[in-house]
Amino acid sequence: MDITIEKLIEIIPNWRNKKIIISPIKSGLTNLNYKIDVDNQSYFLSQPDTDSQFLSINFYNKYINNDNCAKSKISPSIYHFNETHKVIITDFVLSQSISKLTFHHEPYFSLLIEMVKKMYHVKPFFQEFNMFTLIKKYMVIISQQNLILPQIAFDKFEKINFIGNKLEKFRNELVPCHNDILPENILSKNNKLLLIDFDYSGNNDACFDLGNLSVEMEFSEIQVNKLVLHYFGEINNHLVSRVNLHGIMSDYGWTLWSYVQNSISNIDFNFSHYGKSRLDRVVKKLDSPSFNIWMKNL
Repeated sequence: MDITIEKLIEIIPNWRNKKIIISPIKSGLTNLNYKIDVDNQSYFLSQPDTDSQFLSINFYNKYINNDNCAKSKISPSIYHFNETHKVIITDFVLSQSISKLTFHHEPYFSLLIEMVKKMYHVKPFFQEFNMFTLIKKYMVIISQQNLILPQIAFDKFEKINFIGNKLEKFRNELVPCHNDILPENILSKNNKLLLIDFDYSGNNDACFDLGNLSVEMEFSEIQVNKLVLHYFGEINNHLVSRVNLHGIMSDYGWTLWSYVQNSISNIDFNFSHYGKSRLDRVVKKLDSPSFNIWMKNL
């Protein structure tokens, strides 16, 4: 659906006879985003770029989980939700510029962990998230749709399957997780961080969220240890290994996501290059001496 003033008034009738300005925001790799100015109030509107069935996104789940976090003041408040049109409208927050390196230093490293820990204690999310399950779904889609995927990704699937099966036994204590925390999904204003884009949010092993976070921010080994210490209150080989292995699962899963997006998305972005860079990181870790150590520590 193209966002027009007429369509907005259809979705939100009380905006009729108000001055509305629609400004596209060129960010995001899954959704089409807009700043909507209504009289003197600004809002953020997000809607999927394509049919979300290929990306396994439950839009109602996204709304509920976003709302749970908004009530705990770790995401913008939701102004309107329309499941039919798959539109979520939140308050617009003008964020300071942040990058991966921002979170390598204080106070942002501590602010990030504080926000994540607060999310883990909100009301349980609507559904569960399991990257291993999503990986298998994406592999089926890639096969059925005959999508392009580097051969090395197929070659490494046996090890990915091995990791996934080993990590399944730790899914007995799930917490609300964002599962896609990266700088682009974080807003920063007045020394406070807010999460956005809850497409893949769901109850999950916290070690996945931390593992995903560690690869997205390109944390060093020392920083991963610090991440584990700040969340669990201790550092041990078992927890650090789980986080690192989930980091591999994250990179592999988002690699497959990238090659699916490369075939279906209308967003102007080099998805294949993005996926290849993540796949290279997967291969490097799977072939490293550390991999066997991490597996033994489970």
